Amino acid sequence: MSEEQTNDTTEAAPEAAAPEAAATPEAAAPEAAATPEAAAPEAAAAPEAEAEEPADRSGGIRAERHRKTREGLVVKAKATKTVVVQITRRVKHRAYGKFMNRRKRYACHDEIGVAEGDFVKIREDRRLSKTKRWRVVGKTVKHY
Repeated sequence: MSEEQTNDTTEAAPEAAAPEAAATPEAAAPEAAATPEAAAPEAAAAPEAEAEEPADRSGGIRAERHRKTREGLVVKAKATKTVVVQITRRVKHRAYGKFMNRRKRYACHDEIGVAEGDFVKIREDRRLSKTKRWRVVGKTVKHY
């Protein structure tokens, strides 16, 4: 029985290899592969697709870059195009479990013209001055 099994496998192997070799396009038509356009039509179309989308090297805000956003209260709006936004968050004390309010103030660039007391949404931005690294995106409604 073992001799029959070895004979079956040796006979099946050359037959299985022959159709795979004939299935490749290079073996079927060697003269078609000689021309570069016929061999890879996708490669010829690729430079045209790259030319349609110019690279964004202007330093502008890119959609794929993730920037932090926060919501807070405008506590100072006396300077021109600069406001101070206070962010309040609730944290739990490690040992005692009591919830506490933690506050942080951010100097933000304001082109919208918000007033003191407005609840605004801010987004992280590039360095704009010595203290400003955030930008006011828009006014929002305070969520309780």
